Amino acid sequence: MEGEIPRGTKVGSYVVDSFLGRGGMGVVYRAFHPRLDRWAAIKLLPPFQTSTDARERFEREARAIARLRHRPSSWPSAGPP
Repeated sequence: MEGEIPRGTKVGSYVVDSFLGRGGMGVVYRAFHPRLDRWAAIKLLPPFQTSTDARERFEREARAIARLRHRPSSWPSAGPP
């Protein structure tokens, strides 16, 4: 897919594994945090979304997601296949 980050690319403390999806605000990847030994879904703002408004919306979304409390369940996660 065009614009996809290659597997193994380091983004902050995360190592990208695979593309998960694309939406209006960004692109989501499955990634691994080696120090925490943990899989996660990370969302990145595309390069063309550089306006102050887009960044503020992205940060508001990130803060809202950070406030969520996750309980363990039997649903599949972004963890190992």
